[in-house]
Amino acid sequence: MFQFSFDPEDQLVQETASAFAREILRPASRTHERNGVPVELFRQYQELGFASMELSPSLEGSGQGLLAKVVVLEELAWGDPGATLALENLSWLQPALATMPEQQARAIVAEFQAQPHTRVAFADGRDLGMEIQAGRVSGHLPFVPAHRPAWLLLRTATGLLLVKGEDVETEPVPGAGVEAAGGAKVTLHGAHPYWGTADSTETERLWSRTRIALAALFVGVARAAHEYAVEYTRTRNVFGRPIAQHQGPAFLLADMRTAIEAARLATWYAAKAYDSGASDAPRWAAHAFLEGTECALACTRDAVQLLGGHGFLRDHLVEKWMRDARVLTLLCGGRDSASEDLLRWKDGELQLVSANPEAERKEAQT
Repeated sequence: MFQFSFDPEDQLVQETASAFAREILRPASRTHERNGVPVELFRQYQELGFASMELSPSLEGSGQGLLAKVVVLEELAWGDPGATLALENLSWLQPALATMPEQQARAIVAEFQAQPHTRVAFADGRDLGMEIQAGRVSGHLPFVPAHRPAWLLLRTATGLLLVKGEDVETEPVPGAGVEAAGGAKVTLHGAHPYWGTADSTETERLWSRTRIALAALFVGVARAAHEYAVEYTRTRNVFGRPIAQHQGPAFLLADMRTAIEAARLATWYAAKAYDSGASDAPRWAAHAFLEGTECALACTRDAVQLLGGHGFLRDHLVEKWMRDARVLTLLCGGRDSASEDLLRWKDGELQLVSANPEAERKEAQT
């Protein structure tokens, strides 16, 4: 059984992330939603070392594990999930940086050090008809969370690829949520990957890191919505007493808190499995993604309902968090992709080829 404990250094990092979210991200969230994340904030984020937490010391990182990172991501998403998605530019490349030749990795890290506002996008293209011929990839991605990504981490049916932004065409797409990060439609015309892996087991493991990081964002936005709803219902009276003291809202708030704790535990467990090199880490990553998805969607929706008509007004942030959660949970292929990957695990072993996926799906439903 995994034991979750944090040393004083990890606690200091969490406190720093909490202060950054509380003092900088949350107050400016509406501004970021309108205008995007300013370059100065990227530089400040880089100086704090959040984006390079997982990088090895040889790449000028602090070499901390994914468990420490998901704790930080939850705090940051509490402040502004859209801005966090943008600021985490270098971190989204961690799966590739950890396995590519060090010379290539150093060149990418140097690029981000010189231009910390460089953007990264990631997408699951397995069900989007991506074509790979003679080592080149072509196809269309309807949405990635960045306006003009300099790098694209792409999962395909044959493996995981990293493509330079200069090899793709992008068209801005207005999004309903995480507008601070932006969005774009991407077209690839025979793009040549900068790096890639065709090993199925390695692809599953590397992609699980992205899912776990997103699961932490889900927990953060759900927690933000819950805490906001608790404060509102404690201070607003209905029928002579605070809303939170009525049985129906009180039970709903308790259910929200329970869902958040469950999603956090699933995310921490998956991160610990990833850090320990467990072979079934991708399984727990998919589980954490699904648990976090349900939590974020339910908690943000319920927070809006608890505020009543005020929940739909821009005077309150809960409507923004509900929209952000809807977009966040579609990334990495959404819950459909995670569910399909989870179905491929049998008795703790990954089944790389499914003889009858429809039968497996029906069996899982029963």
